[in-house]
Amino acid sequence: RRAPAAFNAGAAWACGVQAAVLPLGVGAGDGAVLAHCGRFAQDNGGCGYVLKPPHLRDQAAGSSAPPSPVRLDLRILAARAVPGLCDAGAFGPVSIAASIWGATSDCARQAYHPVRP
Repeated sequence: RRAPAAFNAGAAWACGVQAAVLPLGVGAGDGAVLAHCGRFAQDNGGCGYVLKPPHLRDQAAGSSAPPSPVRLDLRILAARAVPGLCDAGAFGPVSIAASIWGATSDCARQAYHPVRP
């Protein structure tokens, strides 16, 4: 059976999974691979094991108030090899996409068109 193309390790983390394995057939440059490397492959010495968060380990912690929202401000400082940067008509419009991975309710993706000087 073929692995789903939209594998989201964030859903596994939100349910308390402590180790995740990428399904076969996921592309090397896929966002799922990058999220997996950022969370499971780099934490705890690269062994792939990540301790559950306190609200999933402790019954008393689960009854506390939910954490306050976090605001992210992103600024793109530089870009290289952007097609059409000098000649917008050659490759079409350039856009920048920012994705947030995590629990299903936290996932978001937004595309932006940069302002050209």
